[in-house]
Amino acid sequence: MILETLQKRDTVMNIHEVANLLGLSESLVYRMAASYQIPCVRFCGALRFDPSELAAWYEERLEAHPPRKPPCVEPLRGRRISIAS
Repeated sequence: MILETLQKRDTVMNIHEVANLLGLSESLVYRMAASYQIPCVRFCGALRFDPSELAAWYEERLEAHPPRKPPCVEPLRGRRISIAS
């Protein structure tokens, strides 16, 4: 969903839009931009983000850290568990 949104977008994004899209706080996105962890441009003192650069950055992150599958959990099926107190 994030990649599709970025690939469809043809105008620059502001900090609020990027934070919402990535599910991060604005302060974290500011810190990431200040430490060059996320591609951005300063325009008249404001941070702006190019959607195509963000899409490439996001794809790189996905390749480096693929999403993990949750571990397989076996159902208890009526077994009782005793908890020591």
